[in-house]
Formats: sequence, C-alpha cells, structure tokens
Amino acid sequence: MQECRRLGLIVRGVPNNVSRTLKIHFFTAESTFAPIVEHTIPQVDDIKNDPYEKAELWKKEGYSQLWVTKPVMEILTNLKNSMQEYPNIEPGQNFDGYR
Repeated sequence: MQECRRLGLIVRGVPNNVSRTLKIHFFTAESTFAPIVEHTIPQVDDIKNDPYEKAELWKKEGYSQLWVTKPVMEILTNLKNSMQEYPNIEPGQNFDGYR
C-alpha cells in the first residue's frame, strides 16, 4: 500500500504518479450562477493530461477509473464520522475542549 502526499488519499494497485493527476467531482456548476448539478457517478478528470477538464474519464475510458471511488468514499466516510464525533463550534460558544 502506497500513500499519496495529498491528505488521506490511499493508492492501491496503481502507479503513484497516476493517482496524483486525477480529480473527482461530486457536484459541478458550469458558471457562477448556473445551477449546481449532483452526479449519480462522480466525474473523474485527469488534470495533468487534460488541464481544462474537457474529457471526463467515465465518458472517455468507461469504467477503467472506477478504483478511484473506493479510497475517496473511505476518506469521506472517515470525515463524516469525525465531524459527528467532533462537531463544529457554534459562533460565540465557549469551547472547553472535546471530552
């Protein structure tokens, strides 16, 4: 198991340099005032080879990038659990630390 230098992304079974070039979108908006679109399957872009994100990989390569969803979902699940265990502090609230 290799670890990427980005926070929390664990790379399994692929060269380390490949994982650093991928970007995942769960929601997108085409412009500032455009509606936000939630994707059923997250969009995966190769930002090194396609810096303008014109060729989304699901459409271009099919499901060959499906491996990306597992480590990302693990990160998001851990984040959600952490946010439940350590909730945000309300504005003006006295904070005595977590128990």
